[in-house]
Amino acid sequence: MIHIVTALPCEARPILDYYELAPLQQGGHFRIYGNEHCTLIVSGIGKLAAAAACEYLGALQASQRGAWLNIGIAGHRDYHIGDAFLAHRITDHTQQQDWHPSIIFDPPCPTEHMISVDTAETSYTRPALYEMEAAGFYASAIRFSPAELVHCYKVISDNASSPTDRISPRQVEALIQDKIPQITSIIATLQQLSEELNAIHQDPD
Repeated sequence: MIHIVTALPCEARPILDYYELAPLQQGGHFRIYGNEHCTLIVSGIGKLAAAAACEYLGALQASQRGAWLNIGIAGHRDYHIGDAFLAHRITDHTQQQDWHPSIIFDPPCPTEHMISVDTAETSYTRPALYEMEAAGFYASAIRFSPAELVHCYKVISDNASSPTDRISPRQVEALIQDKIPQITSIIATLQQLSEELNAIHQDPD
């Protein structure tokens, strides 16, 4: 089982379509979709919203121990729009707290440092990806699964030449859609890794 967290419906839509995820509940604060192999929750923007979504989904899916993946957009001063990365370091900009995701597989994309900020970044002062959910997601999700199964994947949506005020939901959806091959590769790897780690946990001999 893999649990996916996106901030925005436009980030979720290509994934919902590809995996044919159906609504799992009506009403409530969060929109949740899923099938027998995957659940996806739309958290809303910000690290507090992402953390709350993880807590909610983790409690709802308590019997479905598995991998967690945060998928979304990020900005960087120099990277091209559409470049994509997994996080090898996550920093909460406000709290100045760091996490270092454990990547024990060969990722299909480069890795980068991600900084979670409270408002959209426009100056890109550090050579890192700026986004708004990873710190809240990661701090919450590692309460439910081992660090090896918790990861953040971001697609560049803005840079110094194309700032955040030019981003539209349609563009975000297209960026995620273009990365479906990478996303599905990461998900397949995490699902296999989850099965292997769970088998070891259940049968240590």
